Amino acid sequence: WDWNVVTNEDYFSDRWCALLGYTARELQPRYETWVEHLHPEDQARALAAVKAHLEKCAPYDLEYRLRTKSGQYRWFHASGQAMWDEAGKPLRMAGSITDITARKEAQEALRESEARYRKLFEHAPVGIVTADPTGRYLDANAAMCRMIGHPRDELIGLHISDIVSEKELEHIEPGLGAVNSRLDHRREWEFRRKDGSVFEGEVIATTMADGNLLGMVSDITERKQAEAALVQLSGRLLRAQDDERRRLARE
Repeated sequence: WDWNVVTNEDYFSDRWCALLGYTARELQPRYETWVEHLHPEDQARALAAVKAHLEKCAPYDLEYRLRTKSGQYRWFHASGQAMWDEAGKPLRMAGSITDITARKEAQEALRESEARYRKLFEHAPVGIVTADPTGRYLDANAAMCRMIGHPRDELIGLHISDIVSEKELEHIEPGLGAVNSRLDHRREWEFRRKDGSVFEGEVIATTMADGNLLGMVSDITERKQAEAALVQLSGRLLRAQDDERRRLARE
């Protein structure tokens, strides 16, 4: 495009018109044609960018949406350069646009995906942590913080060795080695809370695409207690059966 600031005539190339679904004859060669096709939410910002450039306050380089012939809006990256007379009065301004709709849509899809992940991460009923390959925590969800008794800002930066019981220390290096070798890890660990108490947790850990580690922790204290109670009950029943058999044998 090439805009004559003095006469307000604006030349749009065939390609510029085609990007919006028009032929060159369908668009009036004037500055207002561009303004009228700007998305209402982008118009003030785009006009301010032109004004700032003509006043030699800033380069002209920005992104905005233009309405196509079909009525849909597409994203464009625009850049341009003005020419001034000796007195500093703008004479003309020329530049180009590039359709970046696909990139903007991909960015939006990524933002939505990250938002869904964050919602799942924060509200998951099990503890979720991310750590670097050495086992130092990068992030933790609310469930994990409640389990371990550390607020998130305290937990981030701690190492695995800081939150497991002493008997587990010898298992850390082999566990990290397995996960960093892209082998999924599943094991029961004894964790140490901030107040010094311990609990049993089942850990599932894996390596993420960026090389960091993802772990999910479930507090299995109640399950372990139930299993222990079941073992005790089974023992009592077996002893009671033995006592009954001996009693019958005596009779």
